[in-house]
Order: sequence, then structure tokens, then C-alpha cells
Amino acid sequence: MTNKEVAGAWLYGQLLHEDEIRRTYAAGISAEEMLLNATKTVCAEMLATVKALHLIERLVVDDSLDLSEELFTEPVSVTATEWAPQISKAYVAEPGTAMPATLTEPPGTEWSEVHDVFGPGRTHS
Repeated sequence: MTNKEVAGAWLYGQLLHEDEIRRTYAAGISAEEMLLNATKTVCAEMLATVKALHLIERLVVDDSLDLSEELFTEPVSVTATEWAPQISKAYVAEPGTAMPATLTEPPGTEWSEVHDVFGPGRTHS
């Protein structure tokens, strides 16, 4: 099992939802090992979130991304009672590439998914 699978078995199967199916994923793994893997996974996700925020802040400072200052200063309260993830994608292109006319218009072929360009194992200049 990967550390994410062990973490999910503990976080979702035991800690949050008492999910019997997920609990079976960690059969034979000690509670200490599940906690260790959950800790590593949650911390890695938190660091990835902070890195994404720093990337967005840098793009705003460089005038490459126009966002309202309120996004960084207004308090946020989550009122949802269920998690409804929305799958989003981020794209990159050479400087000066024309932006799509709307957010619903698919990007042209000159755009690449950011994970294809900056994903694990990629080298950057």
C-alpha cells in the first residue's frame, strides 16, 4: 500500500467517517503506522497548498495574474456540510500567448497542463 492509501484508511475509515470499507484497507497495519502515514500525507498536502498560494502571489506581484486584493484579505468561512470537489486544471504557455476569450473556452494547442510541464521528475531552466 502507498502511504496515501494507509493515510486514507485511517483518516477516512477510522477518524472521520467510520467507513468500514476503508477500514479494511489497513488490515494488519498498526495504528501507529497509520497515524505516521496520515501525518506525512496531510503535511505534504498542506505544504503543496502553501506552495500553490506562493505561486499565485508571485503571479499577482509580477502582473501575470489579475486577482482582487480581497481574495487575500477577507476571512473565509466554510458552511458546506458535504465535500463536493471541483476538478480544475491549470495551464501554462509562452509569454505573450493569447488568453482564451472566456473561462469556458478550451485553451489552444499552444497551452499545456501545468502538471505536464512542472510535474515530478521534470527539469526546469
